[in-house]
Amino acid sequence: MVGNREAMDVRTDCKNQVRPRLDLSIKVDKVRHEYTSRNGEHVLALDDVSIDIPSGQFVAIVGPSGCGKTSILNMLAGLIMPSRGAVYVDGEMVNGTSRAVGYMFARDGMLPWRTAQANVAFGLEVRGVSRSDRLARADALLERVGLKGFERAFRSQLSHGMRQRVALARTMAIDPKVFLLDEPFGALDAQTRIVLQEEFVRLWENTGKTVLLVTHDISEAVAMADRVIVLSARPGRIKSDITIDLPRPRDIESIRFDEKFARLARRIWRDIGGRAEGGMA
Repeated sequence: MVGNREAMDVRTDCKNQVRPRLDLSIKVDKVRHEYTSRNGEHVLALDDVSIDIPSGQFVAIVGPSGCGKTSILNMLAGLIMPSRGAVYVDGEMVNGTSRAVGYMFARDGMLPWRTAQANVAFGLEVRGVSRSDRLARADALLERVGLKGFERAFRSQLSHGMRQRVALARTMAIDPKVFLLDEPFGALDAQTRIVLQEEFVRLWENTGKTVLLVTHDISEAVAMADRVIVLSARPGRIKSDITIDLPRPRDIESIRFDEKFARLARRIWRDIGGRAEGGMA
């Protein structure tokens, strides 16, 4: 119904703040981010960045090192605030951490004094879930990521890839509405990386969850995402927003040999500028 306020693209509250459409899971609204470096230098990391992500979409952000990719994730996680503009998750302006968000980092972050099972169950423990329920969920997720039999293993007893599987299960355990992924597969060897990409996509597809992935790997972005957003060199601004019209479900390994995949990857490479990048944004 045209006159229905809920059907409007935006709504305005009493403070004249523009609120996101109700079907948006993530909204980054005209964000600018500035900070002072350790040597006192003023740095403009992001400038006038706006991104709308509907619920259930998988979006990847790529761009040169230092262009503010990780800063966007940190804003959405409530870890930092934009210098100007606002970010929203699930229709609410972000001004602190939220249970709606699960954040998976490049490093596994396992607590070394806890077993794999206890690490996966940690977020549920913080939320007051009973011991029997949280351990049962942890065991089920560890089995789904291929770690059945390693529930009692400690960090020192697991390979890098196995530790990232624990991190994936831990992020899944809290059942967030939004997954923020900061190069979670970047430090893995090529074979393990593809296996875990496959694992994440398999677990994510048909869940209705929203994913925002930051990566420097163009192939990873195209293989996993529904859209790829390219940021310019610092200060980060949106250069392009590319729809990845590859069918789902996807075979992450074989789709890399698809002609359309190659065309999309080349286009993104050109938009970035054809230069290799490294490090974290």
